[in-house]
Amino acid sequence: MSGNHQYTSDYEKDFLLNELKLKQIRNTTIFIKNDIFCLSPSLSLNKSKFYWFDLREINISKFNGMKYLKFLILIRVVDKGFILLNFEEIEKIMQSHTKEEKNLLKVWGFKIEIKDKSVKIINKKDKSILLSSFFNKEEIKINFFEGINND
Repeated sequence: MSGNHQYTSDYEKDFLLNELKLKQIRNTTIFIKNDIFCLSPSLSLNKSKFYWFDLREINISKFNGMKYLKFLILIRVVDKGFILLNFEEIEKIMQSHTKEEKNLLKVWGFKIEIKDKSVKIINKKDKSILLSSFFNKEEIKINFFEGINND
């Protein structure tokens, strides 16, 4: 995350909390609701003109398949939209040899390349690639979170 850190960190958080009715766990990127466990990093264009984010091993380890049935990654990209993945999709490019230690935390780092609505997620260490797409708020609400908005 670069630029205005607080703005980036808070980007579309109100959408997650108020419209999707997710609950944030303390001051982390972890959000939950019913049987949904969601990591939601936010990112903006950095000084080198690319996007990047980390997934922390400690946050991933908090997923418990017995309690939560779905594990989602909802990436909030400032002024662009959302990237939504099932964890199993990104896990394919998260091999143990690509894990790094950063500030005493074990993380996987990813760079994102964007062209129109197409997204390329690249493991920063071994350059493995996952292809995805951008979604707007309505697409997220209708297609992916249908059924969890009901209290």
